Amino acid sequence: MSGHHNRYDYRTGLRSKPASIVVEDGMLIVQEEGKQDRRWVLNDITQVNLRYDPTRFCRNRFRMMLQTRSGKGLTVSNVSFKGFADFEDQSDTYRKFVEYLHGSLLAAGVETRFLGGMSKMSYWLHWMLTGVAAIAVVFAAFAFFAMGLSWLILIKVGLIAFYFPTLLAFMRRGRPSSYVADAIPERLLPAPVSRQD
Repeated sequence: MSGHHNRYDYRTGLRSKPASIVVEDGMLIVQEEGKQDRRWVLNDITQVNLRYDPTRFCRNRFRMMLQTRSGKGLTVSNVSFKGFADFEDQSDTYRKFVEYLHGSLLAAGVETRFLGGMSKMSYWLHWMLTGVAAIAVVFAAFAFFAMGLSWLILIKVGLIAFYFPTLLAFMRRGRPSSYVADAIPERLLPAPVSRQD
């Protein structure tokens, strides 16, 4: 793994090859094994979206999504694929690279929109689905109790207790917002590995 803050090495999934994203000489360069380099001038980056985006296997996943003037996009994450349900946490290098890119865009005077979290529509849809799921769990609990399947209630409660902190963190960090390049909100970045429990 490179120690330079202007470079980030990662692999997105089983079908992808190891790749690197590099900020160099006013360019953003994507290098992927077996493919031709993709290059964008920093001025072509019109939008940066940072978000907390956990999955079942990666509860500490963060992503940065870049949008270019041509409509092409690029997404990188703080976790790198190693194998099925096996991901390497690269929070330290991801965080430093994200900060370096933001600083480079600021220094270049690029007119870029910096967005945090989900879109407003997605955010409220998630709240609505969460409410529907909560109501369904309550009705299911009554039904299981009436059928004498109280042990299923305990399993449901256990699952809710396990995932509830992640849901709360997701909704708090996923709140739609905008920010400026030199003041990235902490909720949009992973804590360095050395500071995580």
